[in-house]
Amino acid sequence: MNDTFEERLKSAERRISAACEKAGRDRDSVRLLAVSKTKPPEAVREAAACGLRR
Repeated sequence: MNDTFEERLKSAERRISAACEKAGRDRDSVRLLAVSKTKPPEAVREAAACGLRR
């Protein structure tokens, strides 16, 4: 698996959007929460650069 973080994030966003649509929920009612407890600083910076802030 050579997907970039950005590609994996976009894939996760598509899956969340599809699940919301299937469940009849507004996409804005669901938040993707980034967890960084065991990740190296480079990974946290990459997630932040892709727009993950919370």
